[in-house]
Amino acid sequence: MKTRQLLLILLTAVVLCRPCPGASIGIPSQAVVAGSQVTLADLQATVLASPANAAKIKALVVAAAPLPGKSRTITKAQIREHLLQAGFNPDLIKLDCPEEIQITRSSNTIAGQEIIAAGVDYLRRQITVEKDNALMVSPITAPRDIVVPVGKVDLVAETTGAVSGKTSAGVRVCILLEGRPLQYAVVQYRLQLMGEVLVASHEIARNTVLTSADMKLERRDLNSIKGSALSDPAELAGRRATRMLAAGTPLTDACTEPTPMVKKGQEVTVTVLASGIEVTAPGMALQDGAKGEIIRIRNLQSKEEFQAKVVNETNVVIELTPQERPLQ
Repeated sequence: MKTRQLLLILLTAVVLCRPCPGASIGIPSQAVVAGSQVTLADLQATVLASPANAAKIKALVVAAAPLPGKSRTITKAQIREHLLQAGFNPDLIKLDCPEEIQITRSSNTIAGQEIIAAGVDYLRRQITVEKDNALMVSPITAPRDIVVPVGKVDLVAETTGAVSGKTSAGVRVCILLEGRPLQYAVVQYRLQLMGEVLVASHEIARNTVLTSADMKLERRDLNSIKGSALSDPAELAGRRATRMLAAGTPLTDACTEPTPMVKKGQEVTVTVLASGIEVTAPGMALQDGAKGEIIRIRNLQSKEEFQAKVVNETNVVIELTPQERPLQ
């Protein structure tokens, strides 16, 4: 029984191993490949055999390719083993090659600067900039160079949220190979929206009414300024500082306010309008108030407190509905 099994194994080996008499394979010592699998054709093998056998030998996969840009070696013994596994008898094939063959995987390198530029271009398309302003985008982080397989490469950038008005933004740059996502890099950018704004030309005390001598134009990062920055001196006409302002402080609606027409403690004439009836009474302002503002007033006769709108430096007005009672 054992003899019959041994004969069967030998017969199978003879049938599977194509004799290929007189065949020869020549392989150089180095090869550059593009795909993930390495065939004898990828190794630039020269095969002398029948057309059918030559095609099968060249298509034989003998190794997995290294990573893009990397190298590995394959031995002559490994090639003989692959020939045997494919059904060829390596003892009947002249294999002309060195004992070790170096295989290098071809690659493309995506430079970190290319990734940064893709993010910058994306942010410039996303952020609207007025005519006289300029957007400055600079990377905070520096992505490394990325090695990818050979093929058509595209860089597609995206953010996770709105970026307008922010001082920084993160951009995810996806690397597409032949239209398919391969890997991505995240880059952080500093955003500066540069434009001309009015700033304090010198130190300004609190409650100072601003004049042209108190301000000058400077180019600043608008995104870093709290409040609405002002660039037209006419917008500051009749306004005063709400606090002490150091030289160079941007002048905004947050640090200035309309100059009060009525001062706290000042006596004013209160006019009450109700259903065509007009009544006046003396009053005292309990707080400062600019024209059109509603401030608290105390009736000097009844001592009653109420709210009235500032009309000018000496007058405030109350407009009552028919249900409300006039001043007593």
